Amino acid sequence: MKHGSEDQGRLRGGDAGRRDDSNDRITVEAAEAVQRYSVGIKCATITPDENRVEEFKLKQMWRSPNGTIRNILGGTVFREPILCKNIPRLVPGWTKPIVIGRHAHGDQYKATDFVVPGPGKVEMTYPQRWRASTGGVAMGMYNTDKSIRDFAHSSFQMALLKGWAHQNTILKKYDGRFKDIFQEIYEKEYHAQFVEKGIWYEHRLIDDMVAQAMKSDGGFIWACKNYDGDVQSDSVAQELKYFSKALESVCVETIEAGVTRADYLNTFEFLDKLAENLKIKLANPPNCDLPTHPPPPTHAHIQTQELTLKTKEFALRDLQT
Repeated sequence: MKHGSEDQGRLRGGDAGRRDDSNDRITVEAAEAVQRYSVGIKCATITPDENRVEEFKLKQMWRSPNGTIRNILGGTVFREPILCKNIPRLVPGWTKPIVIGRHAHGDQYKATDFVVPGPGKVEMTYPQRWRASTGGVAMGMYNTDKSIRDFAHSSFQMALLKGWAHQNTILKKYDGRFKDIFQEIYEKEYHAQFVEKGIWYEHRLIDDMVAQAMKSDGGFIWACKNYDGDVQSDSVAQELKYFSKALESVCVETIEAGVTRADYLNTFEFLDKLAENLKIKLANPPNCDLPTHPPPPTHAHIQTQELTLKTKEFALRDLQT
């Protein structure tokens, strides 16, 4: 995305490459612009590690831009796998999608952490104290009641929309706050609607929920805290990485086949490779009869895969070449 100002088409861009020059202010401004205009497109970015800091001579190891944007926008990120009948699933019993609702605010992604240089005391100013006899690491993180309430509402509303049961994933007081707020909102505002639809809500510990998910046939909303949602969404999407993604409201996201962003250092290399693969695919279309009037993107993608992909190995090879 190029840096610029608003033009006649009301397109406003912010170059993520300016993160270092602006002390990451550009990321904050981008999120604030999305709040103003109610829409935004984020290109691929890199969260720098120690090697990237040295390679690009960065001032510091900047935090994940995705995390920064999510913390400002708030809401819930829903990820749902797209199932094709002729592509085997990681768990064969998953005949229905599992929708992961990831709380898009706070926790580890807004935490403060540091290396403890030696023996000493770490203080949480309100009011916990912890004493260690050796060095180590420490981290403080937070969330807000308002954000948790919004998370609960969006999760329950998604469950009602899908008509599926809802189960959420415990840190005693920290996770307990999530549990208490979810239960309160469910009893006061959603219990009757759930009963009417024949669905239910229950709280489970994360390890119990993972085991239950592996044995299930899918078809439920799984509300997770920020980090848990990050991990579990990759699990249900499987290695093919087919999933639909929505932030609060339903958004259609481009589903790309052929290259992985992680293989490239910058967006231009990534887009060049994507364009090259697309050109090859268009020059050699699959030998199948596609509908004259294609359905919406997600359904068209599924239908194309089911018409052309006969085995899992072929599917993986097609996506990775």
